[in-house]
Amino acid sequence: MINRPQDREGTIMQERRGQHRRILLLVALLSLSFLVVAGATPVPQTEGPGTPDPSKPGPYATGVTQRTLVRVSNRNGEPRTLETTIWYPARLPAMPTYAPPDRSGAPYPVVVYSHGTNGNPRGSRFFTEQLASHGFIVIAPAHPGNTEMDCPRPCVRSNPTWLEALQETMANRPDDIGFVFDQVVALSGTDDPQLAGMVDANRAGLAGWSLGGWTTLTELARAPRFIAGVTFAPSGASEYTVNTAAVHQPTMIVVGRQDNLFGRAQQYFAELPSRAEQRLVIIQRAGHVVFGDICDSDTPSDCPPDRLAQDEAHTRIDHWATAFLLTYVAGDRRYEPFLDPSSSANDPELEIRTRQ
Repeated sequence: MINRPQDREGTIMQERRGQHRRILLLVALLSLSFLVVAGATPVPQTEGPGTPDPSKPGPYATGVTQRTLVRVSNRNGEPRTLETTIWYPARLPAMPTYAPPDRSGAPYPVVVYSHGTNGNPRGSRFFTEQLASHGFIVIAPAHPGNTEMDCPRPCVRSNPTWLEALQETMANRPDDIGFVFDQVVALSGTDDPQLAGMVDANRAGLAGWSLGGWTTLTELARAPRFIAGVTFAPSGASEYTVNTAAVHQPTMIVVGRQDNLFGRAQQYFAELPSRAEQRLVIIQRAGHVVFGDICDSDTPSDCPPDRLAQDEAHTRIDHWATAFLLTYVAGDRRYEPFLDPSSSANDPELEIRTRQ
């Protein structure tokens, strides 16, 4: 499925400046549900007062940096240059790019984010910056030949060159994810100015949109080191097979009911091993591009004419996906109540399904 959210330069979240941020950070630290020290294992506790709202920016400012990482293609042996964007908890800077990291809570849990077809790593900043503000390292590689900048024009299936590039990226996407994770973990062990000491390799999860959602499910099925995942509207064409029965980690699938991939999302959810942690979150008046920063498509299944406003949809996505990853990747059990389906019972825009 084609994603075309436009990239915009990152900005820090102004809400957390000055006294407000210091007060919020103090409350968050006093009510932490696990001990965070270098090399320590999180100690889950119970819900407490002052838990940061997962639908809103968290207690950290956010910084963003980029690293160029290179691996060899599984399919043709050629180099794959992965321009990788990394968000991280930061101290309040003048500008977010290369901002001083906030190491007060390090090492931090990690989420590797995979963009969709013809997308880009910064196309869902509403979500990636949100995670960093709640204390995650977010790693987002650009999958070569499958971004809005380098896909063979026209970027459609009827173009044989584009289709060949798609097959190349599908053969490599899951290994791209594992590779950039390993590289960033390694950088955390160096004197890297932004990443030194920042990464907790034992608390790692995945997220992705469309073909990135397929990438997430595929990697979860084969890589148990990623302990939970969130997938947005995972791709559903016939070649996108996933060994869904092998995905034993807690998994959340989020999809718009008006997306033409809605049926496939339901199928993926039904195929997951039955466990109480699984969630299917359905946004009633939303299409495929609800997971991007903007809707820029005239296709009804991408951006329905009667759709829920993008910022309202993003608030709901952030609530559920952030709470899920904080619970099952960060190990912060204070966020379990935010995942109770009854909490959305009065919201006509949402339907929440679970597995037992």
